[in-house]
Amino acid sequence: EIYLCDRAQGDIVWETIMEAGKPFDIAPAAPSVIRRIEAGILSYGADMTVKNNPFEINLERLMDLDQDAEFIGKEALKKISLEGPKRRLVGLKLTGAAMKQSNIGHWPITYEDTHIGDVTSAIYSPRLKYNVALGTILTKYSKLEQTLMIKSVDGHYTGTITSLPFFKKLQTS
Repeated sequence: EIYLCDRAQGDIVWETIMEAGKPFDIAPAAPSVIRRIEAGILSYGADMTVKNNPFEINLERLMDLDQDAEFIGKEALKKISLEGPKRRLVGLKLTGAAMKQSNIGHWPITYEDTHIGDVTSAIYSPRLKYNVALGTILTKYSKLEQTLMIKSVDGHYTGTITSLPFFKKLQTS
């Protein structure tokens, strides 16, 4: 990751890095899946879609429903704000062997044999030494420390709801 104080220099920095990296076959890449999930950063298409509202995916802090401006969906969002969302994105600590790769597709989450949602992103975290996941579940099951069952393509996991982000910045002295 590279951050610039002067965005006007972006093209020059990009071209310089790409030229210097040619002998090493460097290429642009997406953010690390592990770091993204640990931080609770959502991936559009995996963890959220246009069908989600901000309350379901923990983004209500970015809305101002009391502003004077009118916008599409304002009344519906006010109603959800009062009633609460039907579903909620949660962090899950998964038991079991370290995952070799991140999930492809969603995995069903159940509580007492009832399907209540889906794991949207999952991976092993070497930093935390356990599997971490994001999932969207029915709100009534979203209490911290709630235990749920997850069925993956590789077998079953027990998941415990945990707060997000999984990993908070290390304190430096």
